[in-house]
Amino acid sequence: MSDAEPLHVSLDPERCRGCQLCVGLCPNDLLVPGQALNQRHETPVQMRYPQYCINCMRCVEICPDQAFDLPETPAYNWQGRVFGLSLRWHRRQQRGLQP
Repeated sequence: MSDAEPLHVSLDPERCRGCQLCVGLCPNDLLVPGQALNQRHETPVQMRYPQYCINCMRCVEICPDQAFDLPETPAYNWQGRVFGLSLRWHRRQQRGLQP
């Protein structure tokens, strides 16, 4: 495996048409509606904090454009799991709910 090989799912914005089917599926809310146009003059989804992707593959399964690339050896990302748990805890705190 090369040093450039990502350890998580990655998004190719040139293949994404911006249908946003994946946006609500990510358990860590990493996929958001994009702002910039791609070369096809479409607004692709943006993947923020890709290092926290847990490789659940939900985005890969639903994408009609096959805009997501898989790592060569996908593995569960525990750093992403901790991020997701922390994110949910903070959201509950903001709503005034018990953790």
